[in-house]
Amino acid sequence: MYDSEIGRQVRLSFQALAENPAGFTDADADLLRHRLCAAVDELKAVGWPIEGVIVRIKTLASEVGVQLGNDLHRQDIHPVLAQAVLWCVQQYYREHLVEPT
Repeated sequence: MYDSEIGRQVRLSFQALAENPAGFTDADADLLRHRLCAAVDELKAVGWPIEGVIVRIKTLASEVGVQLGNDLHRQDIHPVLAQAVLWCVQQYYREHLVEPT
């Protein structure tokens, strides 16, 4: 299973969110996004499909008590949770998302 320094950094960001969601700042969200993008690049480089990347990121988040995704019925959901999977997909397919000039 995926375990690397980058993965441990992603875990730290998710832990910070789980432990203090109200104190999770925009700077913390930017750091999480940076770490997620690095993890996506690392996993893609060794042949992981996007589905496997998303499952692993969700599992990693769940291990520290964070549930990723957008749940319209939860009022306490942190906005970054709805964005995390989107950031992973955008990073994975970034070269395909660039508009031609």
